[in-house]
Amino acid sequence: MLKEYEYIDFKTINEDWNEYEIEDGTKLKIKFVMAKILRKKIPGGYDFRFNSNNVISVHSTKIHEPADRKYMPQELIDSIIKMDMNYKVEKEVWNKYQIKKDKSEIMVKLVIASIQKSSKYDEFGDPYYNIKAQPIFKAAPKKR
Repeated sequence: MLKEYEYIDFKTINEDWNEYEIEDGTKLKIKFVMAKILRKKIPGGYDFRFNSNNVISVHSTKIHEPADRKYMPQELIDSIIKMDMNYKVEKEVWNKYQIKKDKSEIMVKLVIASIQKSSKYDEFGDPYYNIKAQPIFKAAPKKR
């Protein structure tokens, strides 16, 4: 149960953008942002729970007619025109967070699982993409 966990105050050491180039030339930037850390003592260490958000920025090589409205999630899913876009990693970083209580560190890297392209465009004329990304976590004990 979550009530067995305690909130952990943490300091952000590094929280940077990952950068990719999608096969259509679009530049994609994604940033993992840690919002909350919960921790519970278990035999041999700790069990963690995280609350986070991904911030995504799309920079298309060609600006299209901007959308005059917001699309519903289902509309964007229904408008997918390419299911699995290839991409090139330009920069992937490990974000680092320090737990204030014991100075141990948690590192997180966001990894893209898939990119799908929509036929719709946003208010800036950039295409919508359905991006599935998964964070990978690793913890390091405090340095002596």
